[in-house]
Amino acid sequence: MNHASLVSDTAARSGLPEPTVAAVVQALAELVHDSHASPDELLHALLGAADALHAHPVDPRDPAVVADLVGRAKAHPLGVDYLKGGHLGSVAATFETHAFTVLAARDLLR
Repeated sequence: MNHASLVSDTAARSGLPEPTVAAVVQALAELVHDSHASPDELLHALLGAADALHAHPVDPRDPAVVADLVGRAKAHPLGVDYLKGGHLGSVAATFETHAFTVLAARDLLR
């Protein structure tokens, strides 16, 4: 796809005049060129996300995150034994957390 086909395809899909679409595409191109955001962050925003991508990046080994996981494991029917000995991927999926958080929790519980 080139610039002209991008503009004409978008105009056809949106019903907007090509000069309007061309101006929007130019503005977006300038944003991409001048932005300090990554392409993934820009795409995330363009797709309508309310929050920025990685708005609150957290180290998955952060002690507060690990403590939260241990607390949730204590309250979960599978319990702390599952956290300590279950398959890493399964435990991470069960608790909807990062595998590094599971590994840090296992280190904490040793």
